[in-house]
Amino acid sequence: MAKAQVAKLPIAQPIVMIFTPTSWLLPRPTYQGFRKIWDEHFTYETGFIVTSNEFFKLDGKWPLAFTIWKYRGKPIYDSKNTVTVKDLTTWQAIDLNINWDGEEENLEKEVKKLLKGKKEIKLDNTNGYIKDWTGQSMYDFKRDRTKEELQSSSICGGLSIKDERRNNKKTYGVANSEFIGFMDDVTPCRVKQDKQKRHSNKPDRIWFRLDVSFVDLNKAKCFGLATDQKAYCAYDLPSAKGTCTWFAITKALNGKYPVWANQYDVWPPKISKKHADYWYSLCFAFVLAENRCVVTKFEKDNPVKDAPEVFVDNPLSTNNKESFWNTTLKPTILVNTTMGGGIANELVEAITDLYTYWNQEYCKGQTIEHVGLKQEAYFKYFSYPDFVTPNSGLIQIKKYAEVNSCTDLLNKFTDIQKLTSEVKKELYKLLVEEFGYFE
Repeated sequence: MAKAQVAKLPIAQPIVMIFTPTSWLLPRPTYQGFRKIWDEHFTYETGFIVTSNEFFKLDGKWPLAFTIWKYRGKPIYDSKNTVTVKDLTTWQAIDLNINWDGEEENLEKEVKKLLKGKKEIKLDNTNGYIKDWTGQSMYDFKRDRTKEELQSSSICGGLSIKDERRNNKKTYGVANSEFIGFMDDVTPCRVKQDKQKRHSNKPDRIWFRLDVSFVDLNKAKCFGLATDQKAYCAYDLPSAKGTCTWFAITKALNGKYPVWANQYDVWPPKISKKHADYWYSLCFAFVLAENRCVVTKFEKDNPVKDAPEVFVDNPLSTNNKESFWNTTLKPTILVNTTMGGGIANELVEAITDLYTYWNQEYCKGQTIEHVGLKQEAYFKYFSYPDFVTPNSGLIQIKKYAEVNSCTDLLNKFTDIQKLTSEVKKELYKLLVEEFGYFE
């Protein structure tokens, strides 16, 4: 249209005013091809963003952009516009209840009041992507059935033979494997070794389900084994720093990030040298408290004959000297610090105390069977009795305490929850105030 206007009236300078979400302005990967062409023909002039559901009957809360562009006339190839918008997402509909028919001078004063203190937000991807920061590829074991599997009546996939999800269109893992992964609800599933050989039968690594976008922050979880989708592994200290940082960001910022970040993917923080050791202490302590690791086993001959029995241990047990926690993460925890009074260590000590008490007063170094956890996803699909050990996961110990009314254990979990909340607040403070994450 702009090209046709200029062809008919050469002195014309067509203006395009656009009312859209912000995803194409960043641009998100799917819009990069479009923006390459668009930027060759249009120059960005100005714009602002508001909250979607404040002024319009729209579902969800996300940034809605009003932008103005000028047609170039002659394209400038490989041109890239820098899009900076005024952040008006704090505006409410009532704020605009002013006399728009009043005198221009008074109207200008009212508008200036509305705009006072509003920041300019640069919409681009120069902060990078945190998934690149981890140095590893995403793993998942949810898959399409092969042609042979579709044509055969033989058992496929690694879920227990009793698992109703075997009837799904998709399948999960492989039927005969010595390695195990977890579904999102902590159901065990046999999986094949991945190309990076990240699977292990030892409690020497942890896994995370980590989503890239801010809108999916609430989906992040930490497990002892690979998750069915969007999985990343911490198998040494460098990989732990990357994945635990990503996990900490998802929890610290969930529900607390600015509206303009809604269409963004999570980016890596700029961790200062001064705060680095403290930051990682907080991250590791937080992961120790907020994980879904469990002790269980996948019985033999399930789902196919000759499939081996596989014991699944807890890599974040403080009772196990060979756990990933004790060999890799614990040595980095700062005992005391001028920044926060050692809150990370306080949380670690509270969890260590719980595990010590759990072993001394309940397990006494043994495995206990028939403990009231048979309906939990990590036991319900198998024929053997449910059980707990000195290294059982926190979610197992807590469930045991709830089922069996163990107030002594539950009181310890209450203390841990309070300290976890404090660590989470400290993570947010460092991320936003010290590292300037959203600046």
